[in-house]
Amino acid sequence: TCALPISSKKYGYTFVIESRPGAGTLLGTRLVKSAEPDGYTILFQVTNFLNNLHTLKDPGYRMEDFSVVGLLGETAYVLAIPSNIPAKTVPEFAAYARSQNGTLNFASLGHGTRQHLLAEHLKVDGKFDWKEVPYRGGIEGVQGLLSGQVSGYFVTVSLAQAQSHSPGIREIGITSAERSSFLPDVPTFREQGFPDITEKSWFVLFARSDTPKPIIDKLRGVFADVVATPEFAAALKTIAMEPLKTTYDKFTDDMKTTSKKL
Repeated sequence: TCALPISSKKYGYTFVIESRPGAGTLLGTRLVKSAEPDGYTILFQVTNFLNNLHTLKDPGYRMEDFSVVGLLGETAYVLAIPSNIPAKTVPEFAAYARSQNGTLNFASLGHGTRQHLLAEHLKVDGKFDWKEVPYRGGIEGVQGLLSGQVSGYFVTVSLAQAQSHSPGIREIGITSAERSSFLPDVPTFREQGFPDITEKSWFVLFARSDTPKPIIDKLRGVFADVVATPEFAAALKTIAMEPLKTTYDKFTDDMKTTSKKL
């Protein structure tokens, strides 16, 4: 993530970041749901916010429990494989995986995360089988690639950019509709014959939906001001993330549409 350039002098508040990792973002989400609906506890979330609703028997929250108050950014995913695998394209990798008769593994950040679902999608479209190996974090998954524990890992563009010169890793496909300016040499899945593997993950801020409307409106105004600053744009660029260009209402509608497809 990137720090929000919020001035305590301008807004009169100090923003404290409390990290609550675990269970595919579930722990942090439940914490905010149990907090007072006064606007003082904000949830930083990613696309797993929706995934958990469909992959967990009792996630402990509903989409309707939260309202979006900050639209931060979005990123695509890149399929990284060990460089000793004899494949330089996604079709070549799918053919190689089929020849291995289901013995390959892929890295994820937990069951039901985007990394897991993208790998399952590729398994179906590529007509091969492989098994999930969950890791606690992104770097651990990369280490799994380098050690040969896994043969594929869908990493964010930021992590892919950081590993783009690693001799032990080859990046063969990106899930965006068009090539990324951060990784211009990595072809899209669409241009390699996998048009349905097109996806980006978003990064947003939520408050409890029963927070009074004047507070919701104030939070949205504050974060909209922050996102519009050159400092925030520069912060996004340093982590290879794109601005999330939409409105609060459209984003909420898009979440509902996506949730129905999961």
